[in-house]
Amino acid sequence: MDSTDLISVIIPVFNGEKYLPTCLNTLKAQTYKNIEFIFVDDGSSDSSYSLIKEYAKEDKRVRALQTTHGGISTARNAGIKASKGSFVGFCDCDDVIEPTMYEELHDRLIEHPETSVAISPLFQERVDAKHTGVYPSVDYLKGILLYLASASVCDALFRKDEVFSSSSFLSGLFCEDVVFWTEYLPKVQNVYYYSKLLYHVEEHCSSTSHKCNSISVTDMPLVRPYIKKAISEFGIGLSDYEKYFYARQSKIYFTRLPRKIMKKSNKSYMEMLTSLRSIVPYIKHSSRFNKKERRQLLLIAKFPKTVRSLATLRRVLLYRRAF
Repeated sequence: MDSTDLISVIIPVFNGEKYLPTCLNTLKAQTYKNIEFIFVDDGSSDSSYSLIKEYAKEDKRVRALQTTHGGISTARNAGIKASKGSFVGFCDCDDVIEPTMYEELHDRLIEHPETSVAISPLFQERVDAKHTGVYPSVDYLKGILLYLASASVCDALFRKDEVFSSSSFLSGLFCEDVVFWTEYLPKVQNVYYYSKLLYHVEEHCSSTSHKCNSISVTDMPLVRPYIKKAISEFGIGLSDYEKYFYARQSKIYFTRLPRKIMKKSNKSYMEMLTSLRSIVPYIKHSSRFNKKERRQLLLIAKFPKTVRSLATLRRVLLYRRAF
């Protein structure tokens, strides 16, 4: 196998000692052999970095890096810079992957040299073999905006030089994957979508991929300028997709945002509320929403604090019922 076929998998780690052994085992089980695993410790306060260094001693494919705490984007960028492969993939340290993931995605890229990324679905309900194939990049952006396509980078494999010579991850933002796609997609003609579930998100309260925590929710307004920029660069009418994305994003935002910061003095909160209320006519008439979704969104637009309180009560009741 030629050295140009080396795949570099970058795994940011922050206080992930509990999950590292399982993650490493799924990586070591990869059927693709010309591969390196770059664990980037993001200033962990637990024994994560010590574990990674032990892994590197045991397996020459494992490399251990350490950075001061700067977030997942900073860790990924450090990993990209240190990578030796011509293909790059990403994995969160608390997730697991199928043994054939990188072999299958690599094969798809070799079969389709006109594409610089091969993407697989993140959830089982998105798997449909008839959807496998090459798509215009604008169609993938539409899929993200309609919540039909994954906005993660962990279920994909990229040609390093074609992608990361002009793209990187924006540091200091919790919605970094969405921003990455909005920056990357307008630069390319197409993507390859491989409709097979290869990556498994492990959901738990400390998960690096658990995106609905209060910190990441407050970042949601910061994503919108990047969405607008991407739409503008494609130069076609995507207002319907943009409005739908804003509506779905608003539902997450207003049911997860800490109630104590839902104040008129909070500029980003008021901007989100004003934005939601401006698309109420769209929500009322769009066929993209079912009756339940439409009712929820209209209630949020009119009574955001009340809906937030009810969402908290519902989660408490569900938690008590579970025990």
